[in-house]
Amino acid sequence: MSLADALVAAGRDREAEKLYRDLLRLQPDRTEIRIRLAAALARLGRAGESERLLMKLLGQPVLEKPEIRELVASVLATAWCGAKEAQAAAGLRRLQKAAPEPDILVCVAEAFGAKGQTGLAAEACNLALDRWPQHAGAFARLGAILLASGDGEGAILAGEKAVTLDMSRIDARMTLALGLIRLSRYQEAEQVFQDALLLDSESAEVLGNYANFLHGLGRNAEARHLLNRAIEHHPGIANLYSLLGLVLMRMGKFDEALASLDRAISLDPASDRFASAKADCLLELDRIEEACALLSAVIDRDPNHAPALCSLARIDIERGDLERADSLLERALALDPDRVHSWNNLGVLRKRQFRHAEALAAFEEAGRCAPLSPGTLYNKAFALLGVGQLAEGWDHYEVGVHANLRNGWRMTFKPIWDGESLAGKSLGIVAEQGIGDQIMFLSCLEDFAKGPGSEAKLSLEVHPKIRDLIARSFLDVDVCDALQTPQKSSAEAFEGDFDYVMYLGSLPAVVRRSHKDFTGTGGFLKADPARVEHWRERLAALGPEPVIGLCWRSMLLHTGRNHWYLQLEDLEPIFTLPGARFVSLQYGDARTELAEAERRWPGRILSLEDELDLTDDLDEVAALNTALTAVVAPNTTCSVLSAGIGCPTYEFTVGPAWNMLGTDHVPFFPSQKVFDYPFGTPLVQAIPMIRAALQRDLGLSQASVI
Repeated sequence: MSLADALVAAGRDREAEKLYRDLLRLQPDRTEIRIRLAAALARLGRAGESERLLMKLLGQPVLEKPEIRELVASVLATAWCGAKEAQAAAGLRRLQKAAPEPDILVCVAEAFGAKGQTGLAAEACNLALDRWPQHAGAFARLGAILLASGDGEGAILAGEKAVTLDMSRIDARMTLALGLIRLSRYQEAEQVFQDALLLDSESAEVLGNYANFLHGLGRNAEARHLLNRAIEHHPGIANLYSLLGLVLMRMGKFDEALASLDRAISLDPASDRFASAKADCLLELDRIEEACALLSAVIDRDPNHAPALCSLARIDIERGDLERADSLLERALALDPDRVHSWNNLGVLRKRQFRHAEALAAFEEAGRCAPLSPGTLYNKAFALLGVGQLAEGWDHYEVGVHANLRNGWRMTFKPIWDGESLAGKSLGIVAEQGIGDQIMFLSCLEDFAKGPGSEAKLSLEVHPKIRDLIARSFLDVDVCDALQTPQKSSAEAFEGDFDYVMYLGSLPAVVRRSHKDFTGTGGFLKADPARVEHWRERLAALGPEPVIGLCWRSMLLHTGRNHWYLQLEDLEPIFTLPGARFVSLQYGDARTELAEAERRWPGRILSLEDELDLTDDLDEVAALNTALTAVVAPNTTCSVLSAGIGCPTYEFTVGPAWNMLGTDHVPFFPSQKVFDYPFGTPLVQAIPMIRAALQRDLGLSQASVI
């Protein structure tokens, strides 16, 4: 037996066949010899002989053992897969007639499914049900097969029938839940998961699938709780740690996510299936070289590892190597056309390449692959807005609220306003995202207050740094500080009792449904008049020339963001313009850069660090901006605050950004001019264009400072 098995391992089935036959003549009742011989014959393409050997086992007590039944089913499936489809179907019909019970047919169906033969798998289940029409296992297996083939409705019907026949079948309930998810029937799916937990509160299958469902809906705190329960009962299942890693990444807990993914890898060290998730986590931590090394090692071992190719493409997109990213994604999708991450990354890539129609098509494909993917719909929102399809784009953007992709600074348990009459009602507007986004969305508040919110008591949370500025700008709205707390915290947005709440970023979906809805002509933010006068006097002391504020980068720098910013020295063509004076608006620690500029270009850039806090005192910065002639800045809080005040703002950025809404400017900010360059193009190319625009708009000399 050992010699025959060694010959099989060496691929010498013909020699092994002779030994197995000799053994079978000596010991005709040895089941394992019969199965091994049948398997060798199946590999040799002799399906009929293989089938005849195995059919003799039908009805024998040994076939009642699940492991033997599954082995026989696997060999039969192998034999019939090697034959013509008609021969395979005929073999299944012979098995149907000869089988004393349906389980062997169900096992054959499972074996066919594992080999990707869904048609034969479904046929095996249907034959079992023709003879045993009340067999729950056959319905459960049929449902799983239909689900895998994309037939959500069929899977639901089969799963419901299986559960009706045998309420204890967890597998059928999971098929039913996943079928409901495929058809976006999320409430029904969640009920199925909850019913399954009542049957088995420790099931790894139920807890894992339910957690994945909640993760897809953005309910990551709940998903994390379920996964912790699952791991407590099943600490050796690598997939649970991998999914927990993905959940923790979505929650922004990247260090914890990395530890969980490392645990998954330690439990399955021979597999590369968790490497791409770990690389994505390393990328979020800006440990980009480690991520590249990890993925490159995987691809060296397996050049056709689609997840690793997809993740490496994402890194290339961040780095700006769009050509190689394109090539990697083409390979990944050729290998696995149903991988949602590859389609999403392709959509992001096409947006960066300004091929917006192709970006939308990629996100549509991602949605086909993963119907429960709010992230895909959210991505699609930016693509739609980027091409100017505002109504549909804002509707997709609202998916972010319900999937917790647009998290408010604090939880809110109050009803989300959905267009109901606000007459006599109170509405709280919940802070979300960063200062720049809050200012942009607040450009819509006046129109909302005059329209749907005109009869309501409006309250607003905003970042504490801009609270005073916003309160002065919207006198009819109660404005308070937004206090950021973890999403799992019980702290509720606002202190009062409100009839409804809405998220700040939802304002455009109500009052900016088309381009004609952008009617503003100037700034909407109102700086403190006394402080404006102070800064006008301070700047007038510099001389009669126009004074231009300069900013060149964000405080937050990493690989994925550095493409959007410049060095101070890159602005030399601007701050050496004669006939103008310049002040630094760069927030964060810019002392080293300004000191070097003073050494190289004495007196050209005034630092105001000793006079105001450019990082935190934004009300004072707003007053300074009001007094300035113009501002030059990248897409940061600096440029948004300046444009919100109404100061002429010249923004250099990678673009066109989504908030340009398919135009050549940012409709939210009429006083802003955008100089955008394609991703991967040196952004410094924008500076001569801005210099020329300043010369034209401010009537400055064409000469340069010597």
